[in-house]
This record gives sequence, C-alpha cells and structure tokens, in this order.
Amino acid sequence: MTGIRRALAWTALDRYLHLPIGIVQVALMSRLLTPHEVGISAIGYSFLALAETLRDFGATTYLIQKREISTTTLRTTFTLLLLTTLIMVGAIFASAPFIAQAYGEPGLQGYIWVLATSFALGPFAAPILSLMRRDMQFNKLAAINLTISSLGAFVSILLAYLGFSYMSIAWAGVSMAVCGTALAFWIRPSFYIYRLELHDWRDVFYFGSFATLTAFLTKGYQAVPLFLLGRVVSIESAGLFQRATAICDLPERFVSAIIAQVALPAFSAAARAGADLKEAYLKSIEHITAIYWPALSMLVALAYPLVRILLGPQWTAVAPLVQILAVASLSLFAAVLTYPVLVAVGRINDTLYSSLVSLPLSLLILVPSAFLGIETLTLSFLLTLPLQMFVALVFIRRHIPFSWLELVAATRKGAMVTIISMIGPALVIVFNGAGFDMHLLNAVLAALLGLMGWFLGLWLSGHPLLTQLGELVQFVTSTLSARGFLRNRADPSEKP
Repeated sequence: MTGIRRALAWTALDRYLHLPIGIVQVALMSRLLTPHEVGISAIGYSFLALAETLRDFGATTYLIQKREISTTTLRTTFTLLLLTTLIMVGAIFASAPFIAQAYGEPGLQGYIWVLATSFALGPFAAPILSLMRRDMQFNKLAAINLTISSLGAFVSILLAYLGFSYMSIAWAGVSMAVCGTALAFWIRPSFYIYRLELHDWRDVFYFGSFATLTAFLTKGYQAVPLFLLGRVVSIESAGLFQRATAICDLPERFVSAIIAQVALPAFSAAARAGADLKEAYLKSIEHITAIYWPALSMLVALAYPLVRILLGPQWTAVAPLVQILAVASLSLFAAVLTYPVLVAVGRINDTLYSSLVSLPLSLLILVPSAFLGIETLTLSFLLTLPLQMFVALVFIRRHIPFSWLELVAATRKGAMVTIISMIGPALVIVFNGAGFDMHLLNAVLAALLGLMGWFLGLWLSGHPLLTQLGELVQFVTSTLSARGFLRNRADPSEKP
C-alpha cells in the first residue's frame, strides 16, 4: 500500500469506528434532552466554534503546508496560538452574559463559560496534532480521536442521565480537551515547542490572516441559521435544525471527512514535488461521488424511519428537513477538496475571495427566508449550496486547468452507481402504503437493496473503488492479525 492509501486506510478505520460512537451519542442524547435543550447547546457551541476559528489563525494549517519547518516556526506558532487564545477567552467570558440575555436563556452564560475552559487548552495540543498530520501519522491520530470521542460520548450521556441537561455537553467538551491534550503529550512529547518566540510571526500572520478570515466567514455563515432561528422563531426550532444537519452530515463524516484529513498533506506534498494535481483532483471527485451521492440519496429515502430510530418520536419534524438538506448537499460533491487544493497550490487567499463572493449572495437568500419559518429557511439551501460550489470550482479551475466537461466525466461513474443503488429503495417507496414514512421492516429492506445496488453499480461501472475496498479490507485484516486480534487457523502450533 502506498503512503496515501495507507493514510486513507487509517483515517477510514478511525472514521468508521468513530461514526457509530457519534450515532449512539446522538440517539441517546436526543432521548435525554428536549429540542429546546439541544437548541441552547447548539447556539452556545456555535459561538465557541466562531471563537475557535479566530483563535487558530490558520496556524495549524500553516504547519502542514509549509515546505520546511524549524523549531523557531513551531515556537512562533505556539506563541501566536497562546496569545490569541488568551484574548478570545477573555472576550468569551465578557460576552457570555450579553449572549444569554439576547436569547432570554440565563443558562447560556454558564454553558459558554464551561466550554471556554476546554477552549483554553487548544494551544498546547494543536501544534503536536498538526505535526502528526503533516507526517501522515494517521494511526496515532486515529487512536487519539477514538479515545476522546468515546470519553466525550460517555461523559455527556452519563451527565445527561443524571439530570445535567445541556450542561452535560459542555462538561463532556472539557473532558475531551483534557484527554486529547494528555494523549498528544504522551504519544509525541514535543515540549521544546512551548517557548515564547515571535521570530516568524510575519509569515504565519500573512498565511493565517487569509485562513482565519475564510474559516470565520464559513463558520459564521453556518451558524447564521441557528442564530436566526433562535431569535426570530424559537430555541426549539434551532434544536430541530441542528439535529437535521447532524443527520445530513453523516455521509460527509462517513466519506468526505476521511478525504479531508488526508487531502491537505497529500496535495501539499504533491505540490511541493511539482506533480500535476489535475489527475489527482479528478480521481478524488470520481471516488467521492461514488460514495457521497448514494449515501445522500439513501438519506432522502430513509429519512423518516432513520429519524425515529436515531432521535425518537419527539423529533419527527426533523425528517422533511433532512430530505431537503440531503438533496441540496448533492451539489457539494467537491467541497471537501476546495480548501486543501487551494492551500496546496499556495493560493490560500483565494479561499477568502471565494467566500467573499458566494457567502454574501447566499445570505441575501438565507436571511429573509428565516423570517418565513424553519421549512422555508431549509428550502433556501437548494439555491445557496449549488451557488457556493459553483463559485469554488471557478476559483479552483484557475490553478488546476480542467474543463467543465472533464469534471462532468469524473462524476459519470458516481452518477451511474447512485442511480443503480437507488432502484431497489425506490421500488420499496412506491409500493409502501405511506411513501417515505415506511415501517422498520420496509426500511431495512430498502437499505439492503440499496447496499446491494451500490456494489452492483460499482461492478457495472467498472469503478476503481471496488478494487480499493478490497485492498482496505485486506489492510485492516492484516493489521488486526499482526496485533493478535485475529488468530491464524493454519498455525500448526495450534492445538485441536
């Protein structure tokens, strides 16, 4: 296995083990918390996510893409992270009472303050984790991610069961931050980083200014629906929308997040070597569409039973929102590659320019729709997401000279796989008495037919993913066997 494929395999193993943990956590927390409580948590967390983008200042990405890094660079990065963290923590503590007052929820203040304590640990773990990603040490990152996600799920569920309400999520965030920092220190002790130094601050600042503004615009735009719904509709509607996006993000977490973890260091390494990125980009599109599109299509087909299973009966209003968001997200097949590619070719500023073009136009559609209710706001994504993807592709084509026809050709096999995989589920929906709102047995049948159709589509289209899935299975099996998890039945020393 090549280095890139091995990295993908480790990241896939991480995400595929991480995903069930997140699903169980969402399922149990949705039964322990009301939509109103989830809405409070979602709004509070969104403010901290915005602060995180300002704090990072693109420093961690800077370490990954820089051709050569020195001790001075690492210490400068840590120093900038520490300074921005101190500023942001102070701003968070000062603004929390006003945020809570604006939403008429006094509990938001304490929630934000608790999350801010986990936020303060970021400068110590972030440089180490960035070095691991730069060196493609995804096996170690997988161990860290799985440990902290398991701990966070356990703590949040336990505290919610004990009656801590939405504060259980905040305290779980603290436990994850402490655990993640400790594991980073243990796995890769790099204490020489933690000295104050600002020698390379201009270089980091130049790169970070574009990365930070881009991330802030993106995170801010993503938070707008929650902020608007919480203010002009209700806190409960914000909770419903958050759960809808959480379910609709499952394909992205299952597929695109794998590629996102590897894409930046992989494209950066290829760019440093002077390789042609066009073929790699189009092949990535070919692979993404063969998984991402069928997964989103299955979400549309199974939204109602999936919401009942994952969230419970109090969340049935989420199902139609999931279907709308899934259809809109089909247009984002290349979104996960935009940032890594532009950073790899040294055009971090284009990520900002792209956002400055697409996001204001999207807000002109999104903001008025919020005043018409949660359904209308969700429908607006059918316009805004394709718009954002189109603008991003225009900027990418400036540096990777592919034609629109070549892009369409790269998606051809993915489209074929999607159509074939959905024939079975479509028949189940047609013959189901209640359409999409099907019973569990019909949902299981539709899912099985969809999975069989997916493999059939890969085979009929001659998609290279089928061969690579076999390689992935072989890699996982050999890895587990080497670590003693699987016994070799052919071992002659084994006693009958």
